[in-house]
Amino acid sequence: MALRYNQSIKKISLNSIDSPIGTEKCQAFIQLEATHPAVKFNGEKAVQKIMISLIGYASEILFLNGSANIGGDDLRLSANLTEELLKFDDYKNWVETLPAPSVLDKLLFNPITKTYIDFKIGECVEVLAQVRPLITSIAEELYCKGELSGHEVLIMFNSYMLQSK
Repeated sequence: MALRYNQSIKKISLNSIDSPIGTEKCQAFIQLEATHPAVKFNGEKAVQKIMISLIGYASEILFLNGSANIGGDDLRLSANLTEELLKFDDYKNWVETLPAPSVLDKLLFNPITKTYIDFKIGECVEVLAQVRPLITSIAEELYCKGELSGHEVLIMFNSYMLQSK
């Protein structure tokens, strides 16, 4: 998802680290390159960051046959970004028209935030399903090496995108 939105990856690792938010231990992680400081935070950038942050959660749904650990840092970060996004009236008004979910009740209390994240999770799963063979290839390579550089991932991504056209 990061590469889809032109966010560079620094590395993907199977090493265990403390989560960036500090609420859990991550058994594997993706470290993104820093966003250029000149990039303004706007609605489009907020949506991209939300999609990128939801990938771990959406991957669990896709690859674990619909079951995911409700909660965790992916969802918390997405909720924080969504709160920022909903400061834009156009987004808030649109999200208020979506049906409210019930699955995320235990973590998210703001009904508008919960509705938006539920909608975006579905979109993330759809996007991931389209590139499932690429994700499988990256996972196999990662399993063999333990860590991949962003450059290695980018080469695999570009190769897959060329082959799938």
